[in-house]
Amino acid sequence: DRFLLTTAFNLHLTKPVTGGRLVAEGTWISGRRRVFVAESRLIDEAGDEVGRGSGTFMRSRIALSGLPGYHTASQD
Repeated sequence: DRFLLTTAFNLHLTKPVTGGRLVAEGTWISGRRRVFVAESRLIDEAGDEVGRGSGTFMRSRIALSGLPGYHTASQD
């Protein structure tokens, strides 16, 4: 219902990607009110991790429902 603003993000590419399908996984680590920490992994078709990231995000006070182009399912 709100924007999450990226305050910091670190990305580590650990292996070359030569093609094929990639899967991104994300995990919430901590935070409950305004500031959140999350981690992510990028996995190739062979199941190998090719990238890893971590970031800190802040919840905006701007409601998405008040912006053009955004709406909730209940508004349909």
